[in-house]
Amino acid sequence: PGVGDVATGIASASIIGYAIRLGVRKGVLARMLANLAVDVTIGAIPLLGDLFDAAFKSNVRNVALLEHELARRLGS
Repeated sequence: PGVGDVATGIASASIIGYAIRLGVRKGVLARMLANLAVDVTIGAIPLLGDLFDAAFKSNVRNVALLEHELARRLGS
């Protein structure tokens, strides 16, 4: 128990690492980190965490934030 949550959190952090390499603004990075922190923290709670993970989808949220930031840079 919990190992899967940690592994998922590490994998999710790669999206944030990619955003850092792309030079995403600090405010966007802060939101991405907050999404990850909420997901890992609540996701560690047995049963409730699994239900929360299914609904919250921090990776989807973080990719959307990254896409929005990149689109903003391109002026679209």
